[in-house]
Amino acid sequence: MNARILRLGGDEHQAAQELLPWFVNGTLDAAEAAQVGEHVAHCSVCQADVAAQTQWRAAAADDAPHGDVERGWATIRTQLDSRVATSPRRHSAFAWWRRGLQAAVAVQAAVIRVMAFALVSVL
Repeated sequence: MNARILRLGGDEHQAAQELLPWFVNGTLDAAEAAQVGEHVAHCSVCQADVAAQTQWRAAAADDAPHGDVERGWATIRTQLDSRVATSPRRHSAFAWWRRGLQAAVAVQAAVIRVMAFALVSVL
């Protein structure tokens, strides 16, 4: 009876995990693709990773702007600018916190002055 033990933390598994994105994209050379493909055929963890990365790649291809690079960059920049424009709450929350911190420091400074004056007056 022959048994094959797959060590998930082993060198073969680790090497396959590191090459999976290129395996899914089809950009590995023939030797590496064969090695990763052989490992994936016997490793359920890597099979699940290949399936997930294939889905992510398909979703990214559907969302990617088609055409020239400049138009794609303009689309991405517009999306980023709209996210920044629609999230003023973070800025206002930070400004509120900052004003509160400044007030607390001012109160502390006043208390220190009063205590110093009282100490000097007693001596």
